[in-house]
Amino acid sequence: MRSLGIDYGEKRIGVALSDEEGKFAFPCCVLENGADTAEEISAIIRKEQVGEIALGLPKNFDREDTESTKKVRTFAELLKKASGIPVTFVDETLSTAEV
Repeated sequence: MRSLGIDYGEKRIGVALSDEEGKFAFPCCVLENGADTAEEISAIIRKEQVGEIALGLPKNFDREDTESTKKVRTFAELLKKASGIPVTFVDETLSTAEV
């Protein structure tokens, strides 16, 4: 089953797509964040037969929600409605430092 990874940003959204076994992820595209973004991602989901979505969830160092967290949660609801696929959140705390 293919997975779709999403890195949400207020201006742009990064999209990664896994191989068919779901073991490796590869960059897919970067989309401008706008009114139709959830539909654009849904089209990718249908075309690539994606079965699950992982969406990065930014939190502060105390792992509490921030303004960005709220925006990501709102986007997740739009994406669920547009795609019909549940969204799993992935904690992004300190992810930049890990890289």
